[in-house]
Amino acid sequence: MFDVEHEGSVYRYCKEKGKGYWIGISGRRGGFYPGAYCHVPIGFWPTLRKSALSQGADESIFKREKKEKKKSVSRKKKQDENSISIF
Repeated sequence: MFDVEHEGSVYRYCKEKGKGYWIGISGRRGGFYPGAYCHVPIGFWPTLRKSALSQGADESIFKREKKEKKKSVSRKKKQDENSISIF
């Protein structure tokens, strides 16, 4: 978690299960601040991220964890040219 002050309000970046989100902590209503412990609309996240980076936050805090892709395995058996498939 990382707290950021932006235009007189305090916001917190929270991260759970590889996903991050912003919530309002304290401040005056209006602008970005939705209320105490309420999610900030996604449209304001880039601005809050820039403020956090300018206040000393590490870029790695905001990176999402990538899921590993499973390799697909072909299960279809090659048929012999001289065989007949009944099914």
